[in-house]
Amino acid sequence: MAQWGFDFVRLPREPQLPPRPGYCVNPPKEAKELWTDPGIQDQFGRHWAFFARRCKGIPSRRVSFDLVNEPAGTDNAKYAVVVEKAIRAEDPQRLVIADGNQWGTKPVPEIAPLKVGQSKRGYQHTPHKVVLAWMKDMLDNWRKAGWGWSLWNFRGAFGVLDSGRKDLAYEDFKGRKLDKAMLEVLRAG
Repeated sequence: MAQWGFDFVRLPREPQLPPRPGYCVNPPKEAKELWTDPGIQDQFGRHWAFFARRCKGIPSRRVSFDLVNEPAGTDNAKYAVVVEKAIRAEDPQRLVIADGNQWGTKPVPEIAPLKVGQSKRGYQHTPHKVVLAWMKDMLDNWRKAGWGWSLWNFRGAFGVLDSGRKDLAYEDFKGRKLDKAMLEVLRAG
């Protein structure tokens, strides 16, 4: 990844790990629910406070926080309560991102007063040529705005390696299937 010029990595929960209290977009369902359990909400706040203390003094351009990956199964008001519990007491200036509701597809006006960024998703199962054109346009706009960006995954359905798409010609890269056209768009962006 670094050899190709990428400088951001998302650390997902590994699917083979046992469920933890809280929230994960992927099955299995968590034992306790972040949206309704005050104890889990407090634990969520403590986790983000720990990260905020640990990263205090590191500029937001180098470290930002995305609180909950693709929240779903809750309403905006409950989601806003959870977002409000995160990290502001420890590092009020830290850039905090909160994904839109319903897997990042719906905006959450209720969190606007909390002064957090809001991230939305724009992917659907779309033809490859359209994806590349859309990606190029978005990367151009984000660069002009000074925004960062990330892929859901580097390897897998939304990434440049082993995506499983049937509508492109792959190149071999160390035994993996490389979407060279997507990689070139990303590197130019």
